[in-house]
Amino acid sequence: MTALFRPGTALLQRLRYSQQFTLIALSLVLPFAPLFALLAGDLDTAARLWPSALVLASTGLLVVCYLLAAFFLQLVSTVSLLSSNSRRMLAGDLGRATSLRCHDELGQVVHSFGEVASTIVRRDQELQDQNRYLETLLEERRRAADELRQARDAAEAANKAKSAFLANMSHELRTPLNAILGYSEMLQEEAEDFDAGALMPDLQKIHAAGKHLLALINDILDLSKIEAGKMDLYLETFDLRQMLDEVVQTIQPLTQQKRNRLVVHCDDDLGTMHADLTKVRQSLFNLLSNACKFTEDGTITLKARHSSFIVFEVSDTGIGMSSDQLARLFQPFTQADASTTRTYGGTGLGLAITRRFCQMMGGDVTVASEPGGGTSFTIELPSCVVDPKAPPRTDALDEMVPAPAAANTSPAVLIIDDDPATRDLMQRYLAREGYRVLSAAGGEAGLRMARELRPSAITLDVMMPAMDGWAVLGALKADPELAGIPVVMLTMMDDRSLGYALGASDFLTKPIERERLAAVLRRAGVPSEAPSEVLQ
Repeated sequence: MTALFRPGTALLQRLRYSQQFTLIALSLVLPFAPLFALLAGDLDTAARLWPSALVLASTGLLVVCYLLAAFFLQLVSTVSLLSSNSRRMLAGDLGRATSLRCHDELGQVVHSFGEVASTIVRRDQELQDQNRYLETLLEERRRAADELRQARDAAEAANKAKSAFLANMSHELRTPLNAILGYSEMLQEEAEDFDAGALMPDLQKIHAAGKHLLALINDILDLSKIEAGKMDLYLETFDLRQMLDEVVQTIQPLTQQKRNRLVVHCDDDLGTMHADLTKVRQSLFNLLSNACKFTEDGTITLKARHSSFIVFEVSDTGIGMSSDQLARLFQPFTQADASTTRTYGGTGLGLAITRRFCQMMGGDVTVASEPGGGTSFTIELPSCVVDPKAPPRTDALDEMVPAPAAANTSPAVLIIDDDPATRDLMQRYLAREGYRVLSAAGGEAGLRMARELRPSAITLDVMMPAMDGWAVLGALKADPELAGIPVVMLTMMDDRSLGYALGASDFLTKPIERERLAAVLRRAGVPSEAPSEVLQ
């Protein structure tokens, strides 16, 4: 049945709806034109031609009916195809959308529908390709993240191993070095007392070599702690003029070695500064010693002024540096060039540490130089340094009340240290300062002596076998009868945060300087008297 109307359908598919309706109207009107003409003429002619006109009209009606049926079938086919394509698209089958070859309006709708489906298929394929690319990229990122995580873990493990190595080596190196420096200093004093001046140069060389070795160890440890983010600030308020006088007094012998002249220019109203005194002083030492090293028969100038920042300027008339040398000046283990290292020595750590210290305190250090024209370093620091990481600390030195002294009126100081050489040196130091000295070779013995003898102060080594210094400190502060005794921690490493949290009064880093030890004890309210006995 459908095949019967296929020619008519094929004909109508080539026409638009307006053209199809025109064709059908003409097919309906033209067959009746002869009939209308007959009716308008005479009756005899109309009667004679009426059968032929009727046949022609009937044929026209059949053609019209045929075309109408073809039109209806074409319309149903188009709507059916459009509906089928819609169902396929809703089901996700975009690749099977069928087009219809006809020129009417519905045919164009079907054709546009097919183009939309083709575009969606193409876009979907592009999205799938892009998704596969993104998945591949994501997988690569995951692999890279895993590799970075493994590298980070390896770096952290290596850093922990390095820190443990440095801590152990620091203890192993500083323990004999403490004895070398202490005994060489004691021998110098005894050589003066016994008028053995011929021994003094050798003893001074031993002491100087030990101090140099100690400075190298300290520099390496400081840089290691800075790189690991474990270097802390210990802020205090100090007088700038007094600090500069101490720095000048310390550096003066070094300036005289190469016949240099040290000139100091300071503002009259320098006032005070709230910062890490040790790091400020060490930074100035590093710059001044650097100037002394590279200047001969010249002038070294130290200037200090107080504006919005505290500004220190260290200049010299030494060999100077080129722009290339300045570019790598503050890199660790780096000096101007290899010839400089061979000629003047040094590790190249001092300036790197100085810059790190200044940056930790919210400032910086800059340099200006030219070959043969000397060098000028400028340190700028805030007058009040703020360290949000610093733990809260009460000044235990002011709050601690010394326990009553024993029968002897001289203040008693208890030394708790497992190293015999350290105990011997500390005993000599304190006896010369007029203290009555008690000593214990371990933590348990020290606690027992503290309970029995109630010393005025305690010096406590951190690294001891069986019971370390932290455990002893905790036990001392947990005992109400001993909690008021000032405890000065002696350590190879800088563990102040933990010590202050446990109640330590102050810290001294080995090797111990006698003047520093005496000053700390005096601040703790333990004044010295005439030399007295030593108790074991």
